[in-house]
Amino acid sequence: MAEPSTIEKGPASISTRSASTSDSLQVAAQAYSWLYMSQMLEKCFQDAEGKAQADLEALQAKIIESETSLADDQARFENERLIQFYEGLQLGDFAEHAPAIMQSFLTHGEDCTKLETEALTIASKADPLGDVKSDGSSDSSDSNEDDSWLDSLRVYDDLLGKLETLLGQATDLETRIERLAVAPPSEVQARGPDEPSQEAGSSSVASPLIQLFTTHLPRILRARKTNIEMALDLVDGAREMWSVNMRMESLGL
Repeated sequence: MAEPSTIEKGPASISTRSASTSDSLQVAAQAYSWLYMSQMLEKCFQDAEGKAQADLEALQAKIIESETSLADDQARFENERLIQFYEGLQLGDFAEHAPAIMQSFLTHGEDCTKLETEALTIASKADPLGDVKSDGSSDSSDSNEDDSWLDSLRVYDDLLGKLETLLGQATDLETRIERLAVAPPSEVQARGPDEPSQEAGSSSVASPLIQLFTTHLPRILRARKTNIEMALDLVDGAREMWSVNMRMESLGL
């Protein structure tokens, strides 16, 4: 009874082994396909990256070359503009009179600051020769009363005279700047009829300086004149108040 059982199991065992071998071949085939596809994709990526890197390096070299050329052009342009700038300063009377006007303008500003401060100081005192005390009296000298009165009056008058001089100087500076603001003379007489004119280029380069003298300085001078006029009114009012106080003291009031 054991032999028939053994004969029945033989074909089933062979069929099982065949199915297992077939499954292994299918798995191997699928794995190989995925491996091949992965390798091909990786190679494509590497080729694309290499090409992109080569293009990037070529573009970088081109940009460096262009920047070098632009830097040379920029340096040449700046040098040409600098030359035109100095040429522009030599047009007309600008180079001759502008430095003196600027120096006068700066000196006038320093004098304005000094005298305006002095005007505020004197206007805050009951007597220009002494500080105001808490009781309203002043620290004037104990010399002759008439001499002290004249000295105090002279302080006011001297300061008013200095402020009037500053006001006149501001007006004079405005006049000098207006004369300087005229356009530079034509170069037609100095060049031949066929030679190219450089007046336009030089004028365009010098225009910032000309604008400084024609626009900004007059505006500052107008503000200074306003401040000087206010200082004059302040000192004149302080002088009038001091005179009234002296009259009242002389009358014993």
